[in-house]
Amino acid sequence: MVDKSSGTCHIYVDGVNRSSSTSIYSGFNTSNNLLLGRSLDETQAWAYMDDVHVYNCLLTTTQINTVMNTFNSPVFASTPSVPQNLVAEVISSTRIDLRWGDSDTETGYTLERTTVSGNWTGATTYSPSANEVSYSNTGLTPGTTYYYRIKANNGNGSSGYSNIATGTASSSSYTLSITTPVHGTISANPSGPSYVSGTTVSLSATPEPGYQFAGWTEALTGTTNPVNLVMNGDKTVGATFTALPSYTLTINTPANGTITASPAGPTYVSGTTVSLTASPSPGFQFTGWTGAATGTQSQVNIQMNGNKTVGATFVATTNQSPYGSSPMTIPGKIEVEDYDIGGLDTAYYDTTPGNEAHDGYRESESVDVHASGDNGSPVIGWTYDGEWMEYTVNVTAGTYNIIARITSPNSGTNLKLYLDGTLVGSMPITNTGGFFNWQNDTLKNVTLMGGNNRILRAEISGMTGDSNFDINWIQFETIGNQVPKATNVYLIDNSPSSTTWRTYYTYTDSENDTEGASVFTWYYVADTITGTPSQISRPNNKFYTVPKGLSGNYFRVSVTPVATSGSLTGIPSFSKWYMGINYNLNRPAHPSYTDLSTTSVKLHWEDSTTNENHFRVLRKLPTETYFTQIAELDPNITEYTDNGLSPQTTYNYQIVATHPLFSYGYSEILTITTLGASGPSPANLKTKTKTPTSISLNWGYESEDHAGFYVKRGTGESAEGLIATLAASERNYTDDNVVPNTTYNYRVEAYKSGGATTTTAVLNVTTPDAQTFVEQYNGNIAAIEWGTVNNNALETSVETRRYDFGYDALNRLTSSAFKTKNPTTGLWIESGGWNETGFDYDLNGNIKALQRVKILSGLPKTIDLLEYGYKDENSNQLIKVSDFTGNDYGFKDGANETDEYLYDNNGNLREDKNKKITSIKYNLLNLPEEITFFDGSKVKYIYDATGAKLQR
Repeated sequence: MVDKSSGTCHIYVDGVNRSSSTSIYSGFNTSNNLLLGRSLDETQAWAYMDDVHVYNCLLTTTQINTVMNTFNSPVFASTPSVPQNLVAEVISSTRIDLRWGDSDTETGYTLERTTVSGNWTGATTYSPSANEVSYSNTGLTPGTTYYYRIKANNGNGSSGYSNIATGTASSSSYTLSITTPVHGTISANPSGPSYVSGTTVSLSATPEPGYQFAGWTEALTGTTNPVNLVMNGDKTVGATFTALPSYTLTINTPANGTITASPAGPTYVSGTTVSLTASPSPGFQFTGWTGAATGTQSQVNIQMNGNKTVGATFVATTNQSPYGSSPMTIPGKIEVEDYDIGGLDTAYYDTTPGNEAHDGYRESESVDVHASGDNGSPVIGWTYDGEWMEYTVNVTAGTYNIIARITSPNSGTNLKLYLDGTLVGSMPITNTGGFFNWQNDTLKNVTLMGGNNRILRAEISGMTGDSNFDINWIQFETIGNQVPKATNVYLIDNSPSSTTWRTYYTYTDSENDTEGASVFTWYYVADTITGTPSQISRPNNKFYTVPKGLSGNYFRVSVTPVATSGSLTGIPSFSKWYMGINYNLNRPAHPSYTDLSTTSVKLHWEDSTTNENHFRVLRKLPTETYFTQIAELDPNITEYTDNGLSPQTTYNYQIVATHPLFSYGYSEILTITTLGASGPSPANLKTKTKTPTSISLNWGYESEDHAGFYVKRGTGESAEGLIATLAASERNYTDDNVVPNTTYNYRVEAYKSGGATTTTAVLNVTTPDAQTFVEQYNGNIAAIEWGTVNNNALETSVETRRYDFGYDALNRLTSSAFKTKNPTTGLWIESGGWNETGFDYDLNGNIKALQRVKILSGLPKTIDLLEYGYKDENSNQLIKVSDFTGNDYGFKDGANETDEYLYDNNGNLREDKNKKITSIKYNLLNLPEEITFFDGSKVKYIYDATGAKLQR
């Protein structure tokens, strides 16, 4: 080394001048700082260094020379460069953001902070990662000045410090003034009026009843509600509210009854739902609505979206008569829903107005008939103390057991039965543990006098103020008319060399009951061998010896019940033939049916025998004990059509192959249910829109038991022809194949799979003149068309598809109809699938319900039946979606929680439990920059400064 001025150089080690030392020692694990210069304060060495070597002091000269020869040139370790341009930016009263230029070979940074200028002793330190060029320092004290410096680090050491950056956390607070609006209120969260600078305040505008929010004023603009406001200065906000339109409901006072509206009118704010109740005068019954209300339910709702007029019709019911025109019979079963015609206080008494079930059975009356879980048959529910129903009956004198089919969660209730005003019995009703646990209750040994056109009253007795029990039917059974059943009949070959067979026969008596009462005291048992009946007591059994050589090897055992005082008349005996050895009994196989309708069915079976002389067709109702023969067919006939059946009724069938001496066998029991009756008619067919080349139709239909709709059209006097077949869920149709200045006749029919149909009245629509017609638009998308390429092995074609959209008066979507274009005729064809219907909205315009249909296996199937839930009645924040279809074809209902969608303070969605999204992060422009799913996978987005997406 050569001093550039005096030729001398000072060497300092840890501040000690060691220039005169021949060796500079450093202890183990000790860090020594080497300074070359004239003093400790020099920042620049005064000597030019050609080379510096550091050796272990224990090395010999030879060893040092070896090292020097091995390393001809020195190797210098590199430390990072100094971070450049440290900047401190005050964000709020508690946050300062730091930014700097990136170093080059760093593995990390040390960021230091102090509140005393120039004093870094005890400074707070932070450790940003390598390649980081920013850091947010939060949790600061408002009004405090902070000093920052930063250095870069790697394994070789640290760089020098950057420049010092200074920032003072804001200590300002600002005032939010709310101008009290007319016809509404504004609320702030958190509440003010003073806020620390940078605070985000959520503002909500709530209108008074009859008004709607129109927009913000002063510091805020637009119609977003609620909205966020950042307090970076004193601010004032206001809001405006406008009155909702009002409409008038006119009630045409009907004869023989009244109409009440709730809430009372006649003026209502737009969108108000009004409940209408029709109440008949004594001696009359309600038959239907007129005007803006439709159907036969005595209580309906209408929405006031325009001026409306309603009326009702009532008919006299002063004469009581049996339902179905003929009296019911005792003994027999009485279906309780088939009470007499005559109306309230004549044929029935009910304490609640209207049919509370609305299940489509006698809905114009107040008896609460609904479909049950007891085989789906109609039952009477919502029964209250003092209610009753009456039935016109023809009674055969005798003693009866009375059985009622009931379900009830209550105790202490009774079913009282009167005949021509005289109490004949009170049946205690069992608590079955709920309204879905059906069982039979019995009232025994009730003696009735005979007579025709007698009046049976069934009266509810028990608790007040609550529903007592549900009832399906009441059955009257004559005591002693049960037929015994034969069981355990065996044919035994005592010995291969024996000339006789033995049979072992037992029987049971179906009249045995829990008290052990005996109606039948003995029986006649006869066989074909001796022809002599023998008397045996019950229960018992009998052995018969049958010669093997008897012609045909068969015998018969019959049982005839006999009363103590003599034979019972009208009671069939039990008789059965049994065959000898090696005789194979075959039975008709695989019974099935086709051509099912409301009143008939065609039966089929396989002929599995070779020598039958007849096939017998047997039939019974599920409630009946025994089959009845309805037909006897010639040999080899394997089908039969049974006509004259009742609609929507279940029947059991059995086919028997017979022989002159014995029955070959019985087929398996075949059960069928006839189709339901045609049902109600579509109603209120009307024109939604019309142009010179299209007509849009709409109609109503209250039932859900139909298969679909036929749309028929004619012109002038020409006959109507089928132009469309629609799915059961449709209530709209657009006819795009019309011409200007032409009158068309439309009719819509509801059809069932059995062919039964009901129809609307004819609607006449005249298309406008094309020269004078002026289109009127409101900005809604009316339709969208596109082409789809269909590829297969034979051809490549383009199919043209289309969606037609329908809207209500508030421009809310009400339907979307999917169509395809016939390439030959050019007509649009509606497939019945891929449609969306069932839209419903709340008063904020939020969607509440939606039904979506998809074509599966060539048939339309509901894939979405959605219900939407929101934070509260004043919020637009969706928190829950439920799908009631139970399938995953459409919407994936991945959660079943109260809050399925969560939001941040800016109103941004931050969690979607249905899509398994656990978090969503947003940038300063409120654009999503990172989406994380339940399995840890992520999707990230990069934007430019304008918010345009650059990368995903």
